[in-house]
Amino acid sequence: MKQFRLLLITLLLTTPIPLFSQCSEGEIEITVSILTDNYPGEITWILTEESGTLLSGGPYSNQSTTYESSVCISDNGEPSCLQFVINDSYGDGICCGYGTGAYYLLIDGVEIASGGNYGSQDSIQFDCAPGMTCNDAVALSAVDYGAVAQATGNFWYTFTPEINGMYEFNSCGSGCNSTLFIYEYCNMNNFDNTNEGTIYFDDYEGGCGYEASQTVLLEGGVQYWIRWGSSDDSCSGLNCS
Repeated sequence: MKQFRLLLITLLLTTPIPLFSQCSEGEIEITVSILTDNYPGEITWILTEESGTLLSGGPYSNQSTTYESSVCISDNGEPSCLQFVINDSYGDGICCGYGTGAYYLLIDGVEIASGGNYGSQDSIQFDCAPGMTCNDAVALSAVDYGAVAQATGNFWYTFTPEINGMYEFNSCGSGCNSTLFIYEYCNMNNFDNTNEGTIYFDDYEGGCGYEASQTVLLEGGVQYWIRWGSSDDSCSGLNCS
């Protein structure tokens, strides 16, 4: 396996909706329930997993009406990492101001998330393994200064420095075509494989070729989200040291 080093050096310093599952044994049922407001034509949504779209819906035609869509997925014990994204084209959500609408996410009839007051867009990730999204990021601390093990080519961390200072992050010498992303917030719907939304970013500009390296100024006591990505998937499944 290729080696991938991540080096950190301090240089300075509602209501559930009961449903009956129609799924087979060994499957779970994911249900999206939408209660429309007075402007149902503004609402669209999509439910995806890594392999693609599972469900989608909207725009709708009827006010104050509940629409439900369900899908069965395998319950093999492995995380599916599902993402639900709901949009309102006018930008006022579906719960407030013009009727009372809402969305609900359920697994086998048990509510796991709900909302409605989201402005233009809301997104929910669930059933994800540690490190797969910024919502499931693994926390780094001072005890992790030095080499950090990373079992996949794309992984999320949080890091809250203890003091103001310059911090170095690098994968130099790993042999991996890697990219470093550092953010001040977590919203998976806003992130892609570019520097959009980052405060620091490196893709072979940091001084060690296609391996990433950045020395950055971070504020003590502030939480940051860090993603190490394999730019061409050459480091997928690597054993880090």
